[in-house]
Amino acid sequence: MSKRKRRHLSAEFKARVAREAMENQKTIQQIAKDNDIAPTQVSAWKKELESRISEIFEQKMPPTKPR
Repeated sequence: MSKRKRRHLSAEFKARVAREAMENQKTIQQIAKDNDIAPTQVSAWKKELESRISEIFEQKMPPTKPR
């Protein structure tokens, strides 16, 4: 049995898979099977997205200039 070569997946792919997992239309196992990845990886990306999604909406305050 040969080892599978490590793949480098794009950020866009990971985001799409994580978003699909958050939609709860399919099971984690089905998403993993459809994308040929491990279910634990789908769960990890989903958890990462859930924990960091609020960062998108954080307001960045521009630095103030001293007077």
